[in-house]
Amino acid sequence: MYRFRMNDDKQPNTKIEIMEDDREIPPDELAIKALRTRSNAAITRRDVCEVVAAFHAKGCIFAADGQLMDGVAALRHYFAHSFQDPGFQGAQRSLVSVEVSGSNAAEMGSWEACWNGVSLRGKYLARLRKETEGWRVLAELYVPLLSDSA
Repeated sequence: MYRFRMNDDKQPNTKIEIMEDDREIPPDELAIKALRTRSNAAITRRDVCEVVAAFHAKGCIFAADGQLMDGVAALRHYFAHSFQDPGFQGAQRSLVSVEVSGSNAAEMGSWEACWNGVSLRGKYLARLRKETEGWRVLAELYVPLLSDSA
């Protein structure tokens, strides 16, 4: 849902900007986008507690390497280990779309991580559930599509 707008100078060959549709973004979608923004910032800061706080108590991750982290304890261990690894140079998820239906939501996007100078990229799908305290990630699946030296 995007529209295109030309720069104000209206000259030929001007840069075209892609802007989000003028639709009003529903509060649940805004909350999910805010959760992802906080989670990405926590990964950048290597804040294990805040990263794990984004997950449901029964949350899990199916990592790009096939590893399964099931439950908060496993997630905490995984992020603590990754953040202490001197080869870990960072990770970022870029949300592309969110669809909400009642207390369930699907989030899709792309991801990139860098270890030891090797950049890994791909797509992800997340399932979220709305709880009393807000939206929490129930599951994330990471599909690797590209790997190259940084």
